[in-house]
Amino acid sequence: MCMVSAPKRDEDPENFSVRNYGSLGKIDGFNYSQVPSGEQQHGPEDWRTFRARLVSANSTVVSGHKQRPRNFNSREWAHETDNIEEGCVLVATEELKRHPLLSEAVVLVLQWPDVNYSTCKLIVLNKMFPYDTSSMDIVDPMLRNLNLPVFMGGPAVGGAGFGSRFHVLTREKGVAGFECIMPGLYVGNMGVTLQSAMNSDFAMRLYLGEVELEKRHLRAQVEAFGWWKIVACSRDAIFSTVFPTTDMWCHINRLLTS
Repeated sequence: MCMVSAPKRDEDPENFSVRNYGSLGKIDGFNYSQVPSGEQQHGPEDWRTFRARLVSANSTVVSGHKQRPRNFNSREWAHETDNIEEGCVLVATEELKRHPLLSEAVVLVLQWPDVNYSTCKLIVLNKMFPYDTSSMDIVDPMLRNLNLPVFMGGPAVGGAGFGSRFHVLTREKGVAGFECIMPGLYVGNMGVTLQSAMNSDFAMRLYLGEVELEKRHLRAQVEAFGWWKIVACSRDAIFSTVFPTTDMWCHINRLLTS
């Protein structure tokens, strides 16, 4: 287990809108003069990075006995947020350290429904099976031919057969059947997605199963039980080729405190 210090939470009186891609508007408490020159203009494709830059420019971290400005790397960043949104991750706290699946888990929010729906969909990102698809007799033959490492996406598998509910993640844009979950990260499942993955040379990750929860239950886990930190982070923090996926929990916590 890696040792990390608790991140300093910023008291932001105004939340960012989940769907407000292009016009975040004036945010009370933020010093816009601290944002580097040329960075105050932002497009709809990178609103998360723009928000992260604002958070970094207006917060500090404790280093030794002193406070210092937070570092910011436009490729790898992470910060806590108050709102659950599609593309954010839930990072397990010490409250889950005894849970057999969710200890040190990082969970990606794939679907955060609007007011008309109550169920959200998530996948655990960093729990790898000790074998790949080529050695899994319980997986559909089409999946077996992918020769991908297999991750445990969650306990909900659905239907008959373990592989009936799965997700494939990639960083590459334009692969047929994949949808953008956040800038630079794409997810697909079933049918045409599998065929595209089989015919692609791009790096892919296969997740079997998923997590399905009522929104109110997930909010209770965050707010009442303290099981999760809600974290917005960059594509490279979620899908990195530099550090092992099993180190993701430690890596994101380091980003939160650096």
